[in-house]
Amino acid sequence: MTKIKVTAVINTFNRKELLEDAIMSVFKQTSSVCKLIVIDDGSSDGTSEVVAQIAKNAPIPVEYHRYEQSGLYPSRNRGLEAVEDGYIAFLDDDDAWVEIHIERLTELARSFSQAVFLGGLISRPESNIPIMPAPHLMDDYHPVPGFYEVYQRTRSRELEHIFFVGHLSAALIDAVAARRVGGFDSSMKLRGDVLMVWELSRVGDIVLDKRVHAWAKRVPGSLSSGVDMACDPVGFHRIRARACFWQAYAIRKMIDDRSRSKAPLMHQQLSDELIGCSMHLRRAGERSESLQKAMEALKAYPCRRTARNLLGALFFRSG
Repeated sequence: MTKIKVTAVINTFNRKELLEDAIMSVFKQTSSVCKLIVIDDGSSDGTSEVVAQIAKNAPIPVEYHRYEQSGLYPSRNRGLEAVEDGYIAFLDDDDAWVEIHIERLTELARSFSQAVFLGGLISRPESNIPIMPAPHLMDDYHPVPGFYEVYQRTRSRELEHIFFVGHLSAALIDAVAARRVGGFDSSMKLRGDVLMVWELSRVGDIVLDKRVHAWAKRVPGSLSSGVDMACDPVGFHRIRARACFWQAYAIRKMIDDRSRSKAPLMHQQLSDELIGCSMHLRRAGERSESLQKAMEALKAYPCRRTARNLLGALFFRSG
């Protein structure tokens, strides 16, 4: 059987109370990783002491690297640079792997030699019910005969429409391929993982296992945890506007210089994200910024559909 080399990387910042659970989930894997690398983005809460204590009795080698605070995606790139070859398995400090996560994905890696990204789904710890992708984001995937709940997207030079990207805490990434496409865009605040996997789809296949591979905890301020709209409607709409803004940024990067006639669905999806951004900004009380995004949406895909959706988002929908 071919040995699959996997290196675990946890990026962390001032979450020592959560970090131990993440690390322990790496140690409990039914198929061990070769080592764990902890990338500390300038923590000041005693994270280094926590990692040092855990490393004393760790079943695998543990490396700890602390840097000046630079943000999530520069920190992710440092983790990527620390892995020479094989696969990298990222894990957020507020998440935890299910025990069979690495075993499942390495088995798939043996079967799909052209895959540069193999991902699973996440769940809340209290439910163990997978958070499913929106159906329209699965259009590029096809089920693989002989495999339970496994879907494949084959390599394509240009992205014709956006597709679902599994959560980074539930994935294996070909380290060499990730560096080949430039790693993570360090200027991004959100959706940088989505953009990188879209870029990876140009050089290899994407494989999705629609089973739970990681648990994502609810942490205040986290995008995946969300904000309670009933308790903080302004905060809810601001964080959703940010998500739409960075999704639109990623789509723009993938469109590159292709015209609407060359990439009509991508321009339409760009417009949809900008409409969403405009809607959430308006509901957060930021009307001038909302109008700006509305105009960008019309420019991206000027048609009756865009105008109708935009009017609905800005003036007629409740919420």
